[in-house]
Amino acid sequence: MFHELEDFVKILNSTRDFLQLALNEIPDERFNWSPTPSTSSTETILKHVGLWETTYISRIQYGDDRTVDHSISALSGKDAVLNKLSEIRQQSLDALSQLQPEDMEREFDHNGNPFNVRRMLINWPRHEAYHIGQIFYIGMQLNPNQPNALPEPPRL
Repeated sequence: MFHELEDFVKILNSTRDFLQLALNEIPDERFNWSPTPSTSSTETILKHVGLWETTYISRIQYGDDRTVDHSISALSGKDAVLNKLSEIRQQSLDALSQLQPEDMEREFDHNGNPFNVRRMLINWPRHEAYHIGQIFYIGMQLNPNQPNALPEPPRL
């Protein structure tokens, strides 16, 4: 794996560490709970993150959605969703390990916009971090007596 990709994988792995910190604030029995009727539960957020991770990898590998895995959408329960999310991450890391430096500039369409692999790799952890923030917010709603401060981010 080349240096630029190694740095990206470190960042991506740290988002999963941060996700685990957020999940520590969500009791198992509240995995489906959402703060308001118009907001998503932790389960729904994680299904979205998993679905998009398979989308990112499919577009990085093939430039289209041919290998997007929608199966996470049909799952329910914390263990099932987290197990599938772990499986998706391992598949992603396996796919990323196949990339070469020249792949970083390969272009494809992403929701009607021109993207390249490098740009997708930059946007991916941003997207995941946004949704981890949502889970922290849910945790703060469920634990109002806890200090409303986010934990220290994991060190790279």
